[in-house]
Amino acid sequence: MNKKNCSGYDESTNAKVPSGIKKKRKFEEEEHAAFASKKPRRKRKLAKLSKDKGQKTMVSSSKCPDEDVKRKQVRENLVEALSKVYGENNDETMKEQLRACDPIGVAASVESVLFEALGPITGPNKPKYISILFCVNYSENPDFRRKILLGEVKPERILTMTDEEMGSHKFQEKIRRIRERFAG
Repeated sequence: MNKKNCSGYDESTNAKVPSGIKKKRKFEEEEHAAFASKKPRRKRKLAKLSKDKGQKTMVSSSKCPDEDVKRKQVRENLVEALSKVYGENNDETMKEQLRACDPIGVAASVESVLFEALGPITGPNKPKYISILFCVNYSENPDFRRKILLGEVKPERILTMTDEEMGSHKFQEKIRRIRERFAG
């Protein structure tokens, strides 16, 4: 950034800077300093005319970088969990099926479905994201991970599943016993 002395000269180029520009720059610096703690606003989608068709189309000028980072973290979390499945199974026929599966592709499709249905992870549906990620990553719940990876549980179905349905067999058995105790 070029520094200007009191007389309005730009010290780096020894050129005279008009006073209006000097004041404007000073105001912009103060404005940026005053609002430095605010998060940058997410840019809205703009309607642009297509040159060849003359139709309006929605084009996103840019996404919120924080949103992209969170989505990437969710995908990485899912990839890590789904990558464990092969090592958790000892059955050779199951391992054959698991070799044909792509944990990265499955994780991407699950995350995409979650984002389309629930919106950003920082929104009001954050508890649902946390619940799903916990159930997928829980060390005592390998069956749920396996079912997702093999396609037995579709990404769309994960959205409507309860914590009990996503839980391990032990968890489901505990819930059943508690219900029986209080019901009977």
